[in-house]
Amino acid sequence: SSTPSGLTPPCSTRSLPQTTEFSSLLAGVAEALSNETQKAMERLATQLQQRRVQLLTGFTAHLDGEKELLSSLATAPGGSPRIASVGCISGGAPAPNEQLAVVLQEAQELCGKVEAVTSGRQIRPLTEPLTAGTRCRAKWMDGNYYDATVFKSNTDGTAVVNWLRPRAAGSGDSSPSGRPLVTVSGTGGDDSLHRIVMKADVQLDSQTGGAKSDAQAALRLFEARSAEDRACVDCGALGADWASISFGTYLCRMCAEEHQGLGAHLSLVRQLNDGWGWVQRDLQYMVRGGNAVFCTALDKYPLVKAAPMAERYSSRFAEYYRRRLDAVCTGAPLPQPPVQEAALHAGAKGEFLSAAEAAAVAQEVARNFEVMVHWASSQGRSATALGRVSELGLPPHSSSSPKVQVGRAQKVITC
Repeated sequence: SSTPSGLTPPCSTRSLPQTTEFSSLLAGVAEALSNETQKAMERLATQLQQRRVQLLTGFTAHLDGEKELLSSLATAPGGSPRIASVGCISGGAPAPNEQLAVVLQEAQELCGKVEAVTSGRQIRPLTEPLTAGTRCRAKWMDGNYYDATVFKSNTDGTAVVNWLRPRAAGSGDSSPSGRPLVTVSGTGGDDSLHRIVMKADVQLDSQTGGAKSDAQAALRLFEARSAEDRACVDCGALGADWASISFGTYLCRMCAEEHQGLGAHLSLVRQLNDGWGWVQRDLQYMVRGGNAVFCTALDKYPLVKAAPMAERYSSRFAEYYRRRLDAVCTGAPLPQPPVQEAALHAGAKGEFLSAAEAAAVAQEVARNFEVMVHWASSQGRSATALGRVSELGLPPHSSSSPKVQVGRAQKVITC
């Protein structure tokens, strides 16, 4: 019979199965899209890691070539310094000092781009002078950092600092962290010594997008640490004043030195230092990490836990944990944990660098190149005087290129 006018016909008996089938189809499509998206993100994350390592490898190789060019510009074929000249040499070619300026400018631009890519922010340019009067913390001869002000920025990669002395409470200390001054004289040292320091050992306070400084944010994090984070993750000693950014863990000084011996590509180590020298990017690894999180993961691999420190932190488990922490901080997909049988095997060498590690490696390469630039510049400045010595028939001093030795306490340059 026909349906009365104005009334809705009853649902077909086939409509419910069709609706269920359509919902199941949509759910299947959504799941497939989700899986494909996850796979695409994993592929992109892997490609990003590979490109990051390739970029730093190419960057290092390029600067190594530039070092050879600097050496050839600064020294004559016989190994003695070239005579610096102004203008052009015969044939209209640029003089060595002009070529040096071109090489330096190109290297500066490249360093800025690489550091911006690896760290997400551009680090202070190689030759940008430190401003006189700037508050800082600098490394003294005992390897610790103390409060100071910049007195002078030199052109040889060093700076002259004035070590601050203890002040009475409420005397107007402008420390960004608001902490009492840490002074050389306050620890029994002679603050008239070791006033010339490497610029790489001068730590400034950074600000990221607001009035709050990174030093203040770091200090708040360090002061709010749990009891477990105040002990060394490796030996359990109290007073953990160092950190491994790679693992988001806290260390005592002795264990920190062992981590430093592994290299920044395996464990990036930094002193807490009341927050001085810390940036938001590195703080994220400490916020998302912590001793408890690391120990929970390590407890699942008893063989790795019982291994010597160097073997433990260069294992596949260590690489997995570094990848995992970096993924948590950067939003990349989490890696798969290693199987028990392979966890203690050596990790894939040179295939992974976290964002923080890559930034540190790029800065270290740039600093080593800076040393070479200053050496070449000094060769040019002293060439005339050495040329006069040669004219007098006196044997010139050796002018071999500088060797850079990175020690645990401080960087030493020997010529």
